[in-house]
Amino acid sequence: KVIMAGHSQGGGGVLSAQALAKTYGCDGELVGVIAFAPEWPTRMNSFDYVGEINAAPGDLTIATGITNNVVAAYREYAYFYNYVGAGDATDAFPSAQASAEATNLLAMGEVEFGGYLQGVDVHVVDEFDPLFRASLSACMGGTSGCNTREASYFAFLQQNIVTADPSGAKVLFVQGLLDQVMTPAQEGACNVAKLKTDGVTPQLCVDLTATHTSVTPRNINFAIGWAQALVAGSTLPTCSSLGMPACSP
Repeated sequence: KVIMAGHSQGGGGVLSAQALAKTYGCDGELVGVIAFAPEWPTRMNSFDYVGEINAAPGDLTIATGITNNVVAAYREYAYFYNYVGAGDATDAFPSAQASAEATNLLAMGEVEFGGYLQGVDVHVVDEFDPLFRASLSACMGGTSGCNTREASYFAFLQQNIVTADPSGAKVLFVQGLLDQVMTPAQEGACNVAKLKTDGVTPQLCVDLTATHTSVTPRNINFAIGWAQALVAGSTLPTCSSLGMPACSP
């Protein structure tokens, strides 16, 4: 019996593992996944991506938080590098600083890179190559001007949203209400809603005072006890789910 646990990007990883284990394969039976503040794409506007692509010219990057612009850059770079070619890795970036942004993306951690982007891309629209942004906006809106390159990327984003397995592993979902990275309303609650729509009702544990960095150490002992009970076939321990806001997509 296999239990998978992850935090942030790793939390998204284990939720995707729950969705894909029966078709992708697992060395054993995946019986449970534990997701701490998962970073999991559940819709096109996860991490406010649609909002960023369609941002007004005056919108400040620093006002979007410390995650959205980083996720956008990582995902764009990874797609173009892996699916188009290494020489096209920065196609979505503004040409004037594309090389520098790629260098820093590879060298910095997420928080550090987020601060860097806020400094060089003062406005949200500065994060993107103008032609890429205009074409992708057309693809998202289903209007004319959606070019082949952006249409392919748009299709990739849609395919990257997986469906949780109703008959798959049980899910423990742990969310802190003071999370400033995977915010409770825009990300956490929407992830829970997606799981339920897919037919999976997670055991939701809400920590009223946990931040993104403290949610795992504050709740790891409960998670270990949950995993041990699940593997043993015992009654699962309970936790409070009070305080989670409604999804604000």
